[in-house]
Amino acid sequence: MALKSLNITKAQPMERGEGPEFYGSPDEAGMFPPDPIYKASNPFTAEEFYSSAQRTWGRESYKKYAARQFERFPVGLNVFLIPGAAGKDVYELVGHDHTGRFTVPDDPVADAAGRRIIAKHFPEVSIDGSDFNILLLTGLRHKRALQGEEHSLVPYTSDTPKEFLEGEGVYNTFHALFDNGPFDDYAVSLRYLADEIASIFALGEGIYSIRNNPLYGLYRVKTLLRGDVTGSVEMGNELAVVALIRDTVPVRPEEFPTHDTDGAEIPEKDRQRGIELAREMIPHLEAARDLYRNLAGRTIIGKPV
Repeated sequence: MALKSLNITKAQPMERGEGPEFYGSPDEAGMFPPDPIYKASNPFTAEEFYSSAQRTWGRESYKKYAARQFERFPVGLNVFLIPGAAGKDVYELVGHDHTGRFTVPDDPVADAAGRRIIAKHFPEVSIDGSDFNILLLTGLRHKRALQGEEHSLVPYTSDTPKEFLEGEGVYNTFHALFDNGPFDDYAVSLRYLADEIASIFALGEGIYSIRNNPLYGLYRVKTLLRGDVTGSVEMGNELAVVALIRDTVPVRPEEFPTHDTDGAEIPEKDRQRGIELAREMIPHLEAARDLYRNLAGRTIIGKPV
């Protein structure tokens, strides 16, 4: 089924009571109310937010890239982005943990609210009953200041496509489902096991930040090759994400390295311990892989990273 659609539109005014309070409805001139986080007036219009998001989310090259990432996702996936529409309650709706980003998939109130917003803004998009739908509402962010200059507020998106891929996009949306999101519990054991495996190597946690990582083979996670994994917590999250979106179990215990990062041979006792730890990951990865069953037919609402 894979990624069926990635949709971006300008936020539209909604009648009072038509949508939830965490949707930020612009006025007839396209202006938004004050930002709920920065307590400042919002000087940007819906058109400006939309134009900003198009430079990253709307790039045809990115849409093709995202489609390849999700070509094996077992159910239909639709992503809807309404730039600037984060209302006053969106930062609380995902739960008490401020690092969370999404409503839970089995929340019927959020599901219905998300469907109403999607129907209002994307009436031309056909959603099947088994599709998983992600509605992203964005707001403002602090733009990095040059030395000696004050921070400024800008529409929420990255400055460059590279920065966008590192911190946003559909893949990172799924990453957030496990990283303090509604599926965090599924990654906890993977993080602990990854930490124990890291302890077998001389660098410990540092093993995960090495480019062209010697653990690639054991872990079939491409971010490991690029040195984008910072530690065992990140490793556990990445394994869970890849299991879900690629419909696979991305660990190969039999490919545990024979040598450490300095080229020294790993004692066979330690290597066998590593193989056993990797095998312990398999049932946890199978559970993460099969989470699409909980997502089919559901809609979740999220805020930016």
